[in-house]
Amino acid sequence: MDGKILASITESAKIQLWDISTGKQLISLKSQNDNITTLTFSPDNKILASGSRDGSIQLWDISSGRQLESLQGHIYWISKLVFSSDGKTLASGGSEGEIFLWNAPN
Repeated sequence: MDGKILASITESAKIQLWDISTGKQLISLKSQNDNITTLTFSPDNKILASGSRDGSIQLWDISSGRQLESLQGHIYWISKLVFSSDGKTLASGGSEGEIFLWNAPN
């Protein structure tokens, strides 16, 4: 993350992106899942990944606010998400103790 945008989660399952330098909200993303547990930005800051208690992962286009993809595979909640340094792979860790590797959208 380049330190210019902050992501936060509201109680109503909205992901809010904030401009750190101005304090202004840039965009609000409405997740279909109301139990978001973790967020991470891709290295190029174009994609935000959100993980949820139901084991699903959503990938978001930051510039448009559009959901790009929903990934399913974990049985329980997502505890950690991290992109590879080249942004091509997303690793997810679940509370069941498994780690999944996903191809990230281009």
